[in-house]
Amino acid sequence: DNECKEGLHGCHVNAICDNTEGSYNCTCKPGFIGDGRNTCKECGPVGVTDKNTIPDVKMTASSFYSNQYPYYGRLNETRGEGGWCPKNKSDRTEYLQVDMDEVRSVCGVATQGVLSLTEWTTSYKLRLSTDGITWSTYRETNFEKVFTGNSDQTSIVKHSLRNDFKARYVRNTSKECKPAGVADKNAISDARMTASTFNKARHNPKYGRLHKRRGHGAWCPKAKTNRKDYLQVDMDDFKKEN
Repeated sequence: DNECKEGLHGCHVNAICDNTEGSYNCTCKPGFIGDGRNTCKECGPVGVTDKNTIPDVKMTASSFYSNQYPYYGRLNETRGEGGWCPKNKSDRTEYLQVDMDEVRSVCGVATQGVLSLTEWTTSYKLRLSTDGITWSTYRETNFEKVFTGNSDQTSIVKHSLRNDFKARYVRNTSKECKPAGVADKNAISDARMTASTFNKARHNPKYGRLHKRRGHGAWCPKAKTNRKDYLQVDMDDFKKEN
């Protein structure tokens, strides 16, 4: 049988019907939240973009680097560098937290990179809590959901949540961040890779990249016993790398 096609299903008017073997599933459309059958209520933004709705003091983090404060982690933020950044971007336990002041239905999430820098999160998970003590990770189909993040610093990427989730506190836990691009000479030009010394042209600083086969495939200083020798990368703008 094809209940969805024949209109013999019990899905809500704002839900999508998907046939399964011998039955069907109801899922609320993007922008709506509920069980798909009895309820699919429209869900709007909480107001994190507006500091009058969510004050700066309600935005906290596990850590922050320099002046990239947690309360700069809003969409289209113009203060500071235009975004939040943790002290250690390789630490997968770092998070940005929003206190919505009361328990609400969480139905979607939107992310953006650091507006003034080439930095953004490429994937993340959501942690939710009603009391700030007990936390659970948002799941879909019984698995912790890994959300696709950004691919540049300006575009806004939105996701609707399929499952109705109540929370007062929401944490965005980064899973992957964009690398600075040292492996790519189009991102970091050869001229931006310098060194204290190098041993012959085949060990030029520009060869000190990952997985490169030019020259001898690496940088090498003149005197391997000189502990003051170094390889230097100019990333063109201010970044925090680990």
